[in-house]
Amino acid sequence: KEMRPVGEIKNMGAPINTSKDDFGLIRAEDGKSGFFSSNRRGSDDIYNYKKSSHVILFKGTIRDGRTKLPLAGSRLLMRHLDGADTLRVNAKGEFSRELPSDMDYELTGQKLGYINQIGFTSSVGIEKDSVINRDIYLFKTETNQQYILNNCDSLKRLYAVQNIYYDLDKANIRPDARPALEALVTLMNKYPDISVITSSHCDSRASEAYNRGLSLRRAEESKRYLISRGISSSRVKVEYYGKTRLLNRCYDGVPCLEEYQQLNRRTEFDVILNGINITRQNCEDR
Repeated sequence: KEMRPVGEIKNMGAPINTSKDDFGLIRAEDGKSGFFSSNRRGSDDIYNYKKSSHVILFKGTIRDGRTKLPLAGSRLLMRHLDGADTLRVNAKGEFSRELPSDMDYELTGQKLGYINQIGFTSSVGIEKDSVINRDIYLFKTETNQQYILNNCDSLKRLYAVQNIYYDLDKANIRPDARPALEALVTLMNKYPDISVITSSHCDSRASEAYNRGLSLRRAEESKRYLISRGISSSRVKVEYYGKTRLLNRCYDGVPCLEEYQQLNRRTEFDVILNGINITRQNCEDR
């Protein structure tokens, strides 16, 4: 009877709670460490956690992109390696939460009648008490934007671009990547209103810091190729994610065939039209 839990149930957020089956939390007497069970990476495992010695506070406001006024009733979706969390904003459009150390997040600001806005933040490398301030600006659905939403499926097919891949520990453009890059050059010359995001990735081998640097070099090589073929640098944005966005379960220490590791060593190309990421647009949001 004395061992029964007391108090209200509370979602602890990432990295303790995820969209997977997280259970069996045991905390040490000092309250600063413990263990819990989870099947977040394919099978049941026991994880150790330690309370960070510093606090990383992520805060900001979701605003109307034109008036800059706060948007009550909006929300912020935070995707990370182990799942996703949704933050509701207050009546002033404000959000706030503590972040665990060494995690990357994809941010999606959302509100009915507005276009979703995607951004990024990270606690990687922060080793002292810190505040990350980040405002998110959303724009109302307008005539040309509504056209994009109404023709979402056909536009996604029109602007589809193949991924390119890399050898292990390399960032150079391979011969088999050139057809995809040349097709992208042709697309950008034909449609001068579009721009692209080159987002590059690594497999799980080597450290997080090393892979972030390697993925940056891969993204920059892709951009350099497009510029060499006459595309303006202002139309190419570079993003890099190291090993935080694996396409499969080839995590650290998991035996994987090389063909599956290869899928993770890639650069993806997102096409942007009128401020909307066509590649990532959810056509069910119409």
